[in-house]
Amino acid sequence: MEYYAHSKEVHMSWLGKVIGGSIGFAVGGPVGAIIGAGVGHLADDAGEEGADEAQGAGPPLKMHLSHADDELGRRYRVTLDPPQPDGTVCMISFLDEEGRPVLGRDYFRDEQDAFTTLAPVRGAVARLYIPFGAMQYGLARELLMQVDALERLGDSDRVRHRGGAVQRVQVPAPPTWSMVGYLRPLLDLCMAVVMADDRVQRAEVRAVKAYLTDAFELQPEHMADLKQAMKADPITDIPAAVRSAQFRAPWITPEDLLELLARVSRCDGDVHRGEVAVISQAARAAGVTGEQWSALAAEVGLGDVTGAHAVFGVGPEATRQELQAAYRSLVAQYHPDRVANLAPEFQEVAHDKMTEINAAWEDLKRLGHV
Repeated sequence: MEYYAHSKEVHMSWLGKVIGGSIGFAVGGPVGAIIGAGVGHLADDAGEEGADEAQGAGPPLKMHLSHADDELGRRYRVTLDPPQPDGTVCMISFLDEEGRPVLGRDYFRDEQDAFTTLAPVRGAVARLYIPFGAMQYGLARELLMQVDALERLGDSDRVRHRGGAVQRVQVPAPPTWSMVGYLRPLLDLCMAVVMADDRVQRAEVRAVKAYLTDAFELQPEHMADLKQAMKADPITDIPAAVRSAQFRAPWITPEDLLELLARVSRCDGDVHRGEVAVISQAARAAGVTGEQWSALAAEVGLGDVTGAHAVFGVGPEATRQELQAAYRSLVAQYHPDRVANLAPEFQEVAHDKMTEINAAWEDLKRLGHV
């Protein structure tokens, strides 16, 4: 389908407001913006030259779509041709049959109330989630999905419109919308960490509330739903919650997710073993390998088990079974009963070694490796 120049003009007229309002969530994920500081002013504060760059007509893009639905919306995999340079953002909005922007709700609307969402383009691919309830279009129908590729120009506060495309898509009748319902998988993961040590600390609850309010621009009218959701029993299926969170926020990297959960666990000043176990489960569900987990755990302040692996003579990628076998082997070698008939100096060496073995084992247990 040809790219509609008139629809491009509709979108580019509020580009600066859209980017300023959405980049932190859709592109940066919950713990940081990919594009960088000052991105909210790419169009608004660029001056006349910057505005011309932002609104310059890019060429039509070839676009391939694939999608999967859950109960609230649709996850799109958008493949653009040609591939786009680093720093390119994919912006999606919708038009009705008369070319008017479909209105949005809550976080998924710009200052003119039009629905929009953004995601980084990595190579040729962008992954975005469209919550149907956040769009105001009434009954099931056909809409025009507008895709625009926007590139930040170096370190400047300017963007270039690299091109766009429009494709007709069928959308179901929108479900009842709840912003907190949309965030529920991410909220459930945070609360699983909060309640992992069997005690709910106010500092942790405040941290979760502050983060969600900040990152997703929750309003006073959302607070009752948020409070009720935070009182729910903790989830038991961590992998399912991770899959759902990744489905609804496909731009969130495993590193982003672990940084968020680690931040929640650290905010009361004490990282509990149960909290680390929950985060470790989430890491594995997000596709983090054993070797990556050891490095990430240290990076986000959960502890460093590199030394513990070295005590057992295994690499950081060692499986639970390999660690258990190494532990049993060392205990059999240095247990006091095995050295009781040796000279005192050998017994002292064995005692020191067992102390080291037990400390390393406790470190592995605390981080959920065994």
